[in-house]
Amino acid sequence: MSSEQYYEKLNKAISGSEPFAYSERMFGFPERLTLPRGKPEGMRFKMFFFLSPLEGGSINTYELPMIGKMTYDGRPFGFPLDRPTWSWNFTIPNMYFKDVYIYNRQYEKEKLNY
Repeated sequence: MSSEQYYEKLNKAISGSEPFAYSERMFGFPERLTLPRGKPEGMRFKMFFFLSPLEGGSINTYELPMIGKMTYDGRPFGFPLDRPTWSWNFTIPNMYFKDVYIYNRQYEKEKLNY
């Protein structure tokens, strides 16, 4: 949601014409991740992927007034990046690193009117 849309929602709630409801989460990863614009020659980023089993006994669902339902698996926020990593231990089978390049092309820049 853009800041203009958020501001409009707040104004409507203050005036009493519409109740305030915010559907996006205020912590964790956003529903839709925004990529950086990059550079014409390419901007390098390192992607990190981690797969882990989901244990059914530790799953809790919470109902929060402003955010709505949230499912929590009992692990620390940021797992597995909440623990120290060592350069010699990057060969774990459920962990993967990938270098990616993001390019900013001129014709796409003109479409977005930045």
